[in-house]
Amino acid sequence: AWTSYAHKAYPYLLVGNHHLLLALAGESYQAAEMRCALRAYLRALSFLRVGNNPDLEAALHNNLGVALVVRYVMEERGRLKKFPIKHFALAKRSGRAPNHFGNTPQASLEAGRNAYLVRGMVKKPGLRKAKKKGKHKKGKRRNRQ
Repeated sequence: AWTSYAHKAYPYLLVGNHHLLLALAGESYQAAEMRCALRAYLRALSFLRVGNNPDLEAALHNNLGVALVVRYVMEERGRLKKFPIKHFALAKRSGRAPNHFGNTPQASLEAGRNAYLVRGMVKKPGLRKAKKKGKHKKGKRRNRQ
């Protein structure tokens, strides 16, 4: 008997990978295919619980992080958010969980490398906003009667 729905996540991982390849394989970037890939990865994650299948969880988080970075680069949308780094960190963490073979999943190792590379894209030196001096307006209270 199945004790979880983790087995349903694997087909969605394959569908997400297929859409990711289609988004990048043609002569031009296909934004609709990328959206389908992201939806498939998120749907696959919805079937997993922490610790059910650490290898699959690491692969899903790593692929989702890569897809988010590729989408940012190809669609040139504002600043790169920290979401890809979050998914790489989750992939690395899920790779620490013991699996059936007693080894570290390859996706977990790749996630560490990907997080290192993307961190340089997110944090650009010299672009921090200067802190404003003075009190916060939220801290002030009015006497109400």
